[in-house]
Amino acid sequence: ISIIDLIILWGVYARVLRAFGFIVIFDRYFKDTLLDFRYNFPQSDIEHGFLWKCLIGVCPKPDVSLLFLVPVKTSIERSLFKKEPFPDDKETLKWRLAAYMSKDDFPDEQNFRINGELDINTIADDVYAKILMRRSKEGVNH
Repeated sequence: ISIIDLIILWGVYARVLRAFGFIVIFDRYFKDTLLDFRYNFPQSDIEHGFLWKCLIGVCPKPDVSLLFLVPVKTSIERSLFKKEPFPDDKETLKWRLAAYMSKDDFPDEQNFRINGELDINTIADDVYAKILMRRSKEGVNH
């Protein structure tokens, strides 16, 4: 059911927004979702299943892939501050951060790594610069 929901969100809604000229930014995309499935359902081979292949087939390719890296301690502090209803535990956060650091799952040539501990304005400027840089390469007006 969650994959069908993502097909609608990413495969339909994101495409509609992009068709109207909006820049669509997801803080999580299918690679992060795949990590969730691998962690929570290790016995399942979700990435080779029919619905997962449909999801990948209908998802637009990101113009820019951003990978925010936040140390485990900071992530826990932020979850407490936000009163996150379902925060990941320390072990899950360690596992997830190790996966984010993996060049196999998140290669540098496909992902802009951003230090998530920087000031929010610095991060916003960095994200904006990455989007402008990509759009300039493609000859898209901003």
